[in-house]
Amino acid sequence: MTGTWRAQDEDGLTNAERWRGSTLWGLDMGREWRSGWSVRSGLGLALDRSTFAWDVNEVERFTDLDTSWTETLYNNTQDVVYTWNIDTVQVERPGATSTVRASNQYGAIRVPLTVAWYSDVRRWRFGAFSGVTAFLTTQRQGSTLVRTADDAGSEIVDLDDERVDRRFGPRMNAHAGLSLGFHVTEHMTVLAEPMLSVPISDLGHAGAPWMRGHLFQFRLQHVLGASTH
Repeated sequence: MTGTWRAQDEDGLTNAERWRGSTLWGLDMGREWRSGWSVRSGLGLALDRSTFAWDVNEVERFTDLDTSWTETLYNNTQDVVYTWNIDTVQVERPGATSTVRASNQYGAIRVPLTVAWYSDVRRWRFGAFSGVTAFLTTQRQGSTLVRTADDAGSEIVDLDDERVDRRFGPRMNAHAGLSLGFHVTEHMTVLAEPMLSVPISDLGHAGAPWMRGHLFQFRLQHVLGASTH
């Protein structure tokens, strides 16, 4: 999965982060009819990983001192008075550049709802599926960027900083994929399922990242009971 940030300073956030992959675990329960159609839902955990890198340009501040002598005649006489003028100016100039790096992790509870169709040919099973998944952020660690004002530069803060809480509300993705499986026993099936996941809603949290990507799912399915009706 890869993310695109839509928070303030979108370009800075998107360029600073490189997504390194996602891992998902879950348990689903559902029902399948003799027509091949099925519906299932469940609960799972999702972990997205990325690397963060941002160049910090230090600013050196120093005082520039300018002095000069001024000659004037004292009280319209031939006596000369010398005045020493001192002028100071605060000057800024670019200093050294350092790079701040971090390994970021984003954890979320995953709640999918999937509709599928399957058919069997001897011990093989094939089909297709689609549905939606809600993600509820549970933990985050690493570094990110914030801007305190429109004309201010970006500041590096920890991901658990309360100023970035608004970015990590619930979000929803749509998913679709194909399935190929093998019946190990009458009640046990192993399936491999490539799928595509795309964002469809931030559920009112405009700063949430749009997460999208291709996933490869391995699923172990066990039939708890069957009816001939």
